[in-house]
This record gives sequence, C-alpha cells and structure tokens, in this order.
Amino acid sequence: MAYESAIAYDAVHAARGKDYAAEAAQIAAHIRAAVPHATSLLDLACGSGGHLAYFQRKFPDVMGLDASPVMLAAAAIRAPTAQLVQGDLADFELGRRFDAVVCLFSSLGYLRDTGGLRCAAASIARHLKASGIALIEPWFTIEQFGAGRISIDTGQAGDRTVARITRSSVAAGRAVMVMDYLVAQPEATEHITERHEMTLFAHADYLDALRTAGLDAQMDVDAGPTGRGLITARPEG
Repeated sequence: MAYESAIAYDAVHAARGKDYAAEAAQIAAHIRAAVPHATSLLDLACGSGGHLAYFQRKFPDVMGLDASPVMLAAAAIRAPTAQLVQGDLADFELGRRFDAVVCLFSSLGYLRDTGGLRCAAASIARHLKASGIALIEPWFTIEQFGAGRISIDTGQAGDRTVARITRSSVAAGRAVMVMDYLVAQPEATEHITERHEMTLFAHADYLDALRTAGLDAQMDVDAGPTGRGLITARPEG
C-alpha cells in the first residue's frame, strides 16, 4: 500500500462521515463500564490511527498493531503517544496483557477462514488481563453483504481531491471489493487500484472462535459504532 493510498483512504472515509471521535468515545464507555480502572488498551488492525488518536486521550497506555507499515506511519502522526507495532492479526505475541483489546471497523473479516479466526481469538485471549474485556466489530454476513454493487465516493485531503469507485462481488464465501482511486493534485492525477477480500463469517463463527479460546463471548447485533453489531468477550471465571 502506497502513502497516497493511505491519504485516499482517510479522505474517503472522512467524506462519508466516519466519526472516529464519537466511535472511540462509545467504545471507551463500554470499557469503563466493564473495567472502571482500565489504563491499557490494544487496538488491533489500527490502520491510520483514527481511533488511536482519541484512545490515547482516554487511556495512558495505548498500543496499536497493524500489518501495514504505511498505515502505521500515518498512525504515528495521528497518535504520537501510542506504541505502534507491525504484526499479523491472526497470530501476534506482544509479551504482555491489556485491560482492553479492541478490533474495530470489521477488521477480523480480513482473516481468510475459521482457522485464522480461531488463531486471532487465541491471540486476543493471551493478551487480555483476567479482568479485561475485548470489543470486536464484526464484518457483514453473506446474507447482509450487497454483492454486485458499484459505488462511488469522493473526498478532499489538503490539495488532493479523491474519488473512489468500488465494485463488489462474492466468491467462495468472501466479499471481493475492487477499489479504483483517482487522487488528483494540481500537477497530476494518480490512479491506484486495490483489491480487498474479506470473509463473510457467520456471527456464530466469531462466537465459537472466542469461546474456544476460553472467553465468554456475546454479540449485540444492533450495537457497535457503525451498526454492524458489537461482540464483547471476557476471560471465563
């Protein structure tokens, strides 16, 4: 992923009204209700740091993990007090535990199968304190995903004007989204193409993986920062 792609990503989601501050506040409120004295938080698949920028104001000990060095570079600017680590969502080892582990914006959907989902759940469980809580935003199920759609979004980032056309389909139980970005500046226009594949897990797949990892997991299908649902998981006992 190129630096321009990270800028385009943020510009499009800002134009679509994504409110990182409100979403982080909602998640922080869930954490405080469950773990009133929480001080540490791990943000999995933190991306360009949109949520981290606000989590760092609410918790003194914040870490973000992402597979993309470009996204981590963007996150370092937004969340300068957060510790950032490049790592695999499916299998990571940080050598410590947290009061809260969050995985937002449906990022677990990037895991390829239920085996990967179980590995990620085990990693989450290893990094939770006994009194801690995990909060996870699921991706769409196959019944919810709108395949065959073509959508267009536009946004602005400084002197860059961004347009993104997304073509969506389903193949072998995975959502396939081909995104063509046009990033226009006064002197030139750049064309960036990305292909994203996300597994359309059933809600039961998430819960089974977390419970197999020794967590008491529940899902509220009507909750969450974007209305896709919210999974809460805590160590059993």
